[in-house]
Amino acid sequence: MFGTPTCVPEECAELVPALRTGHAAILEALQAAGLAAPPYPQQLPAGNPEGTAAARAFVMQGVLKYHGLADWDWRTAYLPSISLNNDAAQTLTWVQFDPRLAADEVTIGGVPASGREQERVVRCLQFVREQAHITSRARVLTRNQLNGSPADGSAKGLGTSASGSAALAMAALTAAFGPQLGAHPRLLTCTARLLAGSGCRSAAGGLALWLSYPGIAHADSY
Repeated sequence: MFGTPTCVPEECAELVPALRTGHAAILEALQAAGLAAPPYPQQLPAGNPEGTAAARAFVMQGVLKYHGLADWDWRTAYLPSISLNNDAAQTLTWVQFDPRLAADEVTIGGVPASGREQERVVRCLQFVREQAHITSRARVLTRNQLNGSPADGSAKGLGTSASGSAALAMAALTAAFGPQLGAHPRLLTCTARLLAGSGCRSAAGGLALWLSYPGIAHADSY
């Protein structure tokens, strides 16, 4: 399933072979430098339908931009990109799966989420549910904290969509599968990408390279 290619916009289809070749060259260079990522998990254990976990992720600053998304559902980018995490701000997120809930409940900075904001969080949660073979809805509490700002969770900017994506992915995966899989580099970064593309770089931490090109498979864009 996750080896299936993502969307290739018609206007850039002729560029894909060259981009794919470039992607392979990057992988080869990473391998030679001892920086190869672990393989994407092919089989995951059954998840915990009542799991709870919290996570923290830091914001990042783009160094080399990705110039937009090629696939808006899987949130894969036109180009690879590089960023550097920093401690100017952070996101704290708590996730609890509860079989008794009728729908996901998402609170951001003390305010119930709605509309597109809610949909993006649910997209990530639904992906985790599918991988864990659970149907439990989730309570999500999340807030951003800028260094030196009031702790009201309303701070925005400085890459908090990336840190929010990373914190949600880690909390949801850990709640469902436990801390080992919750921190699996490839599973985590691919999952974080589903809320905001740059979330995969925040989840990686430090100096991060996001691998992507139009048509890349979900499991290969980390």
